[in-house]
Amino acid sequence: MTNERLEDLITTCGGQIITCVTQRLLDKHQIIVLCDMMYVSERRHNYDQCRSLGIHFVSSDWVLESILEYRRKPFSLFEEVPL
Repeated sequence: MTNERLEDLITTCGGQIITCVTQRLLDKHQIIVLCDMMYVSERRHNYDQCRSLGIHFVSSDWVLESILEYRRKPFSLFEEVPL
């Protein structure tokens, strides 16, 4: 699935796509980054900082599984962690 189609699916289901995280967003919303293991491995320093702020890094399968089951799946089942 392309990123554009995934973004359309997320917004159609009521999610929001953001490109910049602010403290205000962190205070009001749960932030999830859709990515793969290589993404987080190449950005280890940023990954550690973001995790300390409560930001989750999950595969796009998390979105699809959550939609299919009509409930948010646990992040732990789809979490992407650095090598």
